[in-house]
Amino acid sequence: MKKKQLNIFAFTITSIIIFLWCTKSLCLNWVEVNEKYAEVTVNFLLPMQQQDIDKNIYIESEFESENKFDYTYEWLSKCVLLLKIKENNQIRGQKVKLYIKDAPSIHTWLKKTVHIPVQFKAPVEILSPTEELLIASNNSFVVTFNTPMNLNKISKYIQCEKKFNIIPAERPNKAGKKSIDATRFIFTPCEPLENNTIYKVVFKKGMPSRSGSFLEKAQYVTLKTDEKPEIISTYPKDQDKWIGLYPRITITTDRPIVKAMLQLEGQLIEGKLSDNYHATFVLKEMLTPDTTYDAKIQVQAASGEKSDIKHIAFTSTSIDKDRLWAEIIIGKPSELKIYKGTKLIRQMNCSIGADKYEPVVGNYYILDKQPAYEDVSHEEGANYWLPISEQLGFQGVIRDDRWHIKNCIANTIGARTDRNNIILEENDAKWIYENIPIETMVIIRK
Repeated sequence: MKKKQLNIFAFTITSIIIFLWCTKSLCLNWVEVNEKYAEVTVNFLLPMQQQDIDKNIYIESEFESENKFDYTYEWLSKCVLLLKIKENNQIRGQKVKLYIKDAPSIHTWLKKTVHIPVQFKAPVEILSPTEELLIASNNSFVVTFNTPMNLNKISKYIQCEKKFNIIPAERPNKAGKKSIDATRFIFTPCEPLENNTIYKVVFKKGMPSRSGSFLEKAQYVTLKTDEKPEIISTYPKDQDKWIGLYPRITITTDRPIVKAMLQLEGQLIEGKLSDNYHATFVLKEMLTPDTTYDAKIQVQAASGEKSDIKHIAFTSTSIDKDRLWAEIIIGKPSELKIYKGTKLIRQMNCSIGADKYEPVVGNYYILDKQPAYEDVSHEEGANYWLPISEQLGFQGVIRDDRWHIKNCIANTIGARTDRNNIILEENDAKWIYENIPIETMVIIRK
């Protein structure tokens, strides 16, 4: 008998717990939506504690960055709450989640939780582009709506003389997970468009949004394809010969560009723009003597429009077995190497300018020889001056106006300096002065 009573008691307690659990989430609700706001009525089926109910109300947007909502509420009875919710986002017509969490009833031990989906409505508009859009002939462009659109029907309401592949964009959340953004669509031409041509993409009346609203009148996006930039000159020119082993390859274009790329012997090098029409390429490695190269160069305008690939063939200079030439490798420390043909005959450290004093990499030639030079403005000078440009040359250690060796960082051979010149130990500078002739090729690289 006791066992039977115990079972009845356990069943009763379990039933009460189940009832309370069901009661916790059991509510009646209905939603009415117009283009201004949504009305949500919630019947909790129990008298509620009405004060400060807003502390239990949460609205979760489907877009983390578009989570601005205003709402007001009033109690229609002890059990019934009326909420009026308004969207304050650029993206409207969202499907949001309304949560009322742990709202207390008059029985303090019993709290109510309800989750209500709300689909807002909004008239369909195109947010961007609203002005003529300059694009590349084969690049994509993005159209942004003010409300999530019906993914399955958007392509049926688009008219243009050219066909586009249309896919929704993706939007990452704070955790980095991506989801479909039904407000933004990527249009990619199925085949390249004509350059310097205007196209109109018409979005026809009746295009449906996800919330059931429709585009009330036709809208259009105007596209203009950019002109193709052209590379009008290069150094080296096509079929040039006797090109230095570390040339600065340069190009000039007929139109403004934002990017230039060079492909050479497996190297892919991005050019440095000196202005909107000129780019310079610095090679990663020296060229091999007496070798013909095929360089491929392409530039890109701000719109993304790319030029045709420019091919230039050039042949590097030959190095006879008795020819002297020099190589400077900028580093820590910087090194000067002297070659005879392909044989390294002398190697020494040197000091080279840093930051704004760092020499431009490329090919140089010894222009002159002087036993010494003086810098009157700084009251200093040096022995063994071999200029390779107007502002750059080899020299010995720095001396003061009495020709004593100065105690300065520039004379710590191998250090980076605030001088333009290439500073050598005195005996190394003397050897260069005595053994290296004028017009000797000097390569400076990193």
